This record gives sequence, C-alpha cells and structure tokens, in this order.
Amino acid sequence: MRRAGASSNDATILEIAEDLLRKGQSATAAALGAFFLVAAEHEGTLFGPMVLLVAGTGRGVKVFDGRLRQPGLGRKRPRGFLASEAIPRASRVPVPLSIAAAAVAMAFDGRSGLGQVIRPAVGRARDAGFPLRAEVLENVASLGPKALSESLISQAFLRSAGPSVGGLITPGDLRQIPETAFGAAELSCEAGLWSHPFSEAAGFPVVPALRQKACEILGPPLVLLTADPEGVLACMCFYRPISSVAIDGLELAVPASAVPVERGVARVPAGAALYAPTPMAVLTSVQGAYVAGAGFPDADVTSLEAIERARLKLRRDPTTLAVY
Repeated sequence: MRRAGASSNDATILEIAEDLLRKGQSATAAALGAFFLVAAEHEGTLFGPMVLLVAGTGRGVKVFDGRLRQPGLGRKRPRGFLASEAIPRASRVPVPLSIAAAAVAMAFDGRSGLGQVIRPAVGRARDAGFPLRAEVLENVASLGPKALSESLISQAFLRSAGPSVGGLITPGDLRQIPETAFGAAELSCEAGLWSHPFSEAAGFPVVPALRQKACEILGPPLVLLTADPEGVLACMCFYRPISSVAIDGLELAVPASAVPVERGVARVPAGAALYAPTPMAVLTSVQGAYVAGAGFPDADVTSLEAIERARLKLRRDPTTLAVY
C-alpha cells in the first residue's frame, strides 16, 4: 500500500518529487524541492510565478501566493510612454514573490526549513555550470525572502530594471514583502468541496488582452500534485517562461510580465498581483477528509467542468490513507 505519491504533467518534475517523497520529505517540501531543483537548471523559473495549494488535517486549505507583482512601489507615477515610442524591455520586469511564498509555506509546514529544501538545488546549479545562480540560491537558503533586498540580488535588479534603464523596479519593491498566505476559493459538488487558488489577479481588473499576453509570456503551466503519509495534499503550479528579461550578473531571468506605463492607458497599480493561470484544486469530501488533488493545465479557467475533466489526479483513501 502506497501512502505517499505524486502526479505531474512533466516527467522530470514527477521523478524529482517522487524521489523526495521516498526520502521522507513532506508533501509541501517535496513540491517546493522540485520547484527549486528545476529553478537550478532553468533561468526563468526561480523568479517566475509559483502558487502552492496545501490541505492538511487540522490546518485547513491554504494558498501560498507567489505570483509576480507589478513594480513601482514608492515611486511617483512616470509620465508614461507614447504610442510612437519604443518600450524598453526593462519596463516589463516584475517583482518576484516565489521565494516569499515558499518561505511562508515551509513555516506553515513546520517539518523542515526553507534552507533544507533549497540546498540540494545549490549543488544542482553548480553541477550544471551556473555558479552565479548557485550563489543566489545559497543566499536564498540562508536569508529567505530578505535575500531580495540584499545587495547581490537588489543591485542586479536595479541595474537591469531600475528607472535609469527605463524600468519600474524600486528598492521598495524588493524590500516590502506583501501577504502571501490566503484562504482558498471554493466550488461545491456532489462529492464535497473543491478548493482552488484565485484565478484573477488581485488589485485590478484583468482584461482579456492582459490574460492572453500573460499566457504567451509564461508558456504552459507545470503542475505537480503531492501527498505524504501524514495526510497532507499539496498542489503546485509554476513555469519555465517563454519570454524573459535577463537579470544582470545572476544567470537568472524574469518573465516579461510587468505592464509598462503608457500615456492614456489605465495604470496597473504598483504591488498588484499579475495574472498567471493556476489550474489545480483539492477535494474535501462531505465527511471533511482531503481525498483528491486535480491538475487541469489545458483549461483556460477554473470550473467544475475543468476539474472533472482533469487528466492529472492524485487520490487518497480517507480510511487507509493509501494514495493512488
């Protein structure tokens, strides 16, 4: 009888997660460990969006929101670009929140620290020939979210996307860490209650053009479902972005997701969460047990129909805790 397991739409990620679960990692740590190991090899993953949905007995269902944020905190509104002007790539660099969300999720997990989860990725980055990326991961392992405001990362972001090069990033963007833990949204069904992350961005309306642009930049979502013997189910979504802006001196890049300020166009508020699909959900039975996780990366929106058609499923027997 298997009491821990994983499911993913990516074979490499699935292999990583299953190995971590065999080594006794929790569902949350296995999901985050896979994220950081992928980030060690792909330049755009670490600073890309990452959302984690965790359900556990006595803990309820929590969303850890590592979506990208619109930059510009503490800065006077720029005049904006004219329609005839070329818009610099630096203005499309957003603020990464994946590290902050991972740190809060590991604190919620309580079984191991963020540093323990990240350190295998440090070695993976070095072995892959990315010493600067390994140094960034080492800093994150030691400092958690504060690593963004330390000189190694903050100066690189300001050089690559600060006002001097036409970007919107400010020191305040890298220093101020917003709330990243939230309750989940819910959809009722005959079997119980499906909990899922928010699908809309927070703080401003998402017009169809921005949704479509975000999907083109991020590429297909990578979804990972994990379950551990303690009864915890974790669902994670992250990306290997298609369109990114390199961050000087870090061997890392950021998805080109920020919305430049243009004259005559409503500004996206600084600090607003930028849209990223989060196609995953966890089922609570009518008896209150967490019995299934679902991933539906081919769906445009979260709905009962999309969940029911999901090709990725991880189920748990509430009596034996067997995973299948």
